[in-house]
Amino acid sequence: MLAINLTETDPVGLMIARMLSDLREQALDTLLPVTGNTKRLRPIYNRLEQVLFEELQKQAQQIPYSQILIFYQRELLLTEAAIDLEINVAAVVGESLEGGVENFAAALEPALAAAMAEGMRATIADLVAELGLDAAEAAAFSAPLEQMTIKWAKEHAGELVRGINSTTQKEIADSVARALAEQKGVPGLTRDLQAKLGDLLGRKRAELIATTEMNIAVSTGAFRAAKEVGASEKEWITQGDNRVSQSICQPNEGDGMISIDAEFQSGHSFTPGHPRCRCGVAYHGANPKLLGA
Repeated sequence: MLAINLTETDPVGLMIARMLSDLREQALDTLLPVTGNTKRLRPIYNRLEQVLFEELQKQAQQIPYSQILIFYQRELLLTEAAIDLEINVAAVVGESLEGGVENFAAALEPALAAAMAEGMRATIADLVAELGLDAAEAAAFSAPLEQMTIKWAKEHAGELVRGINSTTQKEIADSVARALAEQKGVPGLTRDLQAKLGDLLGRKRAELIATTEMNIAVSTGAFRAAKEVGASEKEWITQGDNRVSQSICQPNEGDGMISIDAEFQSGHSFTPGHPRCRCGVAYHGANPKLLGA
């Protein structure tokens, strides 16, 4: 195995180190338009990513490899009345993951709640500034919304884990069926599963999910906070560069100012419009009376 020395004396290593650093910054950049400040979000993001990685690694230990191989070997030997391989594999994988759903979801809840709270805080601060009120009003109004973030995080974490598990079940079942169709044999299936599980239950997937879920949590908090203070309008704001999605985000920005309850052209009520979306939504028209002014 090639060892890479990540030092300044090694140009290749330095380039790789910078590339990895850039990828992390790009992930955090997706959150910048929503809050205007990634410094507060960085520790939340890091915590969410680490929890996801740790829990996905636990899932990797729960996958019933021996049962999957038994199903596969039976299918290879049978010539008539073959078993439904994909259904059996999906069932045993789903059963193995089901026991960890509650703990997985509970581990995610604090970071998701913190991200949503940050979205609320930033949006209320913006709306307070728009009304020309004292910044203390934002803090005073944000505090009572804490229970909303806890409730949402609990519900969303459960949905998220079930979605992760469903994808894992399907991807593993598909890999086994594909190995059978290509007549790869047990060694070939084993190699395929190792590669697939490395993708499904590794660091890259943890980073992708963390980036998307942070964006969803922050944006959900922003939307709910805006509704709580009576904001009446919103607008989609892109980064204005050549990385902006021309099929989703650019048309949404073209909608201009719309009612807070309306959907943008893409069908989204707020960002993200897609994975790695860097857009934000600005809210306007808060009711000063609801802010205690």
